[in-house]
Amino acid sequence: MLAGVVGKKTFTAYMLLGWLVMNLLIISNWWHFQYFRAYYNYDVFRFGSDGLEVVRSFSAFEYTREALQLLLLSALFSWTAVRWYRPAHYRTTGVYGLKTICLVAGLICFNAIASVGQQLKQKNAYVLLPEYFHPVHAFFLSLDSKVFNDDFVESWNAFKGLNTPVSDQHRFDSISASIGQAPRYNVISIVLESVRASQVGVYGSVDDLTPNLDRIARENSYSKNFYANSNLTIKSETSIFCGVFDHGAKISIAEYREEKLLDCLPEVLANNGYKTFYFHGNSGRFYNRENYMPLLGFQHNYFHKDQPDAGKDGKTYVGWGVSDEDMYELMLASLSQSGEKPFYANLMTLTSHYPFKAKLPIDDVPFKPMQDKRILSSTAVYNNYRNAVAYADYALGKFWRAFEKSPYYKNTIVLITADHGIWNFPEDVADERVKNELFFRMPLVIYHPDVEQPTVIEAPASHIDIMPTLLDLLSVPRVHLPLVGKNIFSEVQRAWAVYVKGSELFLRDGNSVCYRQNTSCSGVQQTCFSSLDLGDAGVSAVCSELNGDVLQGGRFAMPTETADHWYADSYEMISYENHRIFVEPKKLLMSQPKHLQNIEL
Repeated sequence: MLAGVVGKKTFTAYMLLGWLVMNLLIISNWWHFQYFRAYYNYDVFRFGSDGLEVVRSFSAFEYTREALQLLLLSALFSWTAVRWYRPAHYRTTGVYGLKTICLVAGLICFNAIASVGQQLKQKNAYVLLPEYFHPVHAFFLSLDSKVFNDDFVESWNAFKGLNTPVSDQHRFDSISASIGQAPRYNVISIVLESVRASQVGVYGSVDDLTPNLDRIARENSYSKNFYANSNLTIKSETSIFCGVFDHGAKISIAEYREEKLLDCLPEVLANNGYKTFYFHGNSGRFYNRENYMPLLGFQHNYFHKDQPDAGKDGKTYVGWGVSDEDMYELMLASLSQSGEKPFYANLMTLTSHYPFKAKLPIDDVPFKPMQDKRILSSTAVYNNYRNAVAYADYALGKFWRAFEKSPYYKNTIVLITADHGIWNFPEDVADERVKNELFFRMPLVIYHPDVEQPTVIEAPASHIDIMPTLLDLLSVPRVHLPLVGKNIFSEVQRAWAVYVKGSELFLRDGNSVCYRQNTSCSGVQQTCFSSLDLGDAGVSAVCSELNGDVLQGGRFAMPTETADHWYADSYEMISYENHRIFVEPKKLLMSQPKHLQNIEL
């Protein structure tokens, strides 16, 4: 459109700037999609400088060849346009007619994108990221949505109703009968970085990567069908600590400065006489944890990279921070000084963080890094990932042996889970449904000092169920808390789990998984909906029955279309969670129909 209107220097500067911006957006979005399974947009840049931290993972970029092709071809096109630029050639009647046609076509396309965007807002799909748009379009597409209606509250209540226990008793009532009689157990939660259940022996892995976690699981309680609610660590932490869904469409709520309405596990326990601790091997600036964790109720926050002697303290540094072994030792040493009060401590491990290229502080990991340059980069990443999982288990085992000898072993509940999976799989895994199952399934192991009988929980559960489970085990009342999750040890009306990545939402309902089918589009790792006319979210969904456990050789049945309202309601339930975190309670109650004003807020 500028051709023939501006001089050659201005046109050259425009073409160069356009070449740089478009290539930067597309290639960086390819990498972002590879890691997070979603495109990013300009909203991300309103928050902090986390992108500088994430750049260190760029070394595992899998689309170098495609990126070079894009750079060279677009550079050739741009150079040719500049080289042969003659303003007079663009001022003829025919060229003006072509410009008019292009302008009209562009407006039609823009209107189509704006229309589908408006549909998405109305259908509440902006709780998720728009991966079905081109990465350039996605970057400039605002994800702000002010839509809120009574249906969201009704959907939230409906899902909460499904988690209503069928009786007032759960399996551990005999040891935690009431607040007055229950022991004051300490609690330690361990969140293993990127450790999928598919890599763990008790969940079906045959690689023998996790002998320590396997032993702990077999001797105690573990959940077989447990899911991460998100594919981002900080969002998983929000679900674990607060029992809520973090923003699917935006950067985590941890980054927002607005006042948040959160009733989280550390704060609830602190109000019940606990000392609360958070441990991480990186800096507190990453994901704004230095401000976010105190808001959640963590009274003592330890970020190793922020310590005055970090890097000169004789500790082992691996990848993004200090080694898991050192962090476990630091945590135990800190807890020994906690005094007479019971404590709740959380450790977020770090050594097994993407891109898994760091030299591990032990030599006896099962899989050595692939050095042959002919090996596909994705294969090398996967083998390095297995090394990282093996080390995470090694460090956990070392901690567990020290814990068993400590005074805490007989009065401390320990919960072990993971934050999210990675999008990298064995070469023989091609079914997208299987990949998603591998990606989201997490280990969940619970040690209770007064439970001698090992327990295997079959019902679907997820991160949002951790907070209500621990509160019940500690006999801390939660009836006043707005929690949609359940105690995983209780039998409920209908167990479910909802989990999201990018624009994809999955509902595990009993023995089936419901999702919206996407179709492949041109370009690296792009997906899209088959039509700009999205239709109803519930109608466009399909469900696949699980024939056995996918992690142990089970398969999905052929998908069938469904008009089940639960899938559509999942969007509204998550949107309700996202809205109420930032809404004043009085305004929220005013937006509800009168018969719903007595829900647990």
